[in-house]
Amino acid sequence: MRIWSGRLCRFAAKSARRGYRGRIDRQGWSGAAIHVPPLAALVGLRIHTAFVTLSPLAPQGIQSISPAMTITIAP
Repeated sequence: MRIWSGRLCRFAAKSARRGYRGRIDRQGWSGAAIHVPPLAALVGLRIHTAFVTLSPLAPQGIQSISPAMTITIAP
């Protein structure tokens, strides 16, 4: 098990979130990207993510929530 320093985790999280949102097109598709800094220390790190779709007509503004997904950073 790896021990991650708080500074490294904050740096990786901040870098990964850039551009991590999207808009749904007319066919109902969207995409997002996770920008991983080129640091060997991040290999093997698991990132857990999920997405929501928002709508002003939905209860509390949330139309749907995706299942969670786990991504493992590879070299």
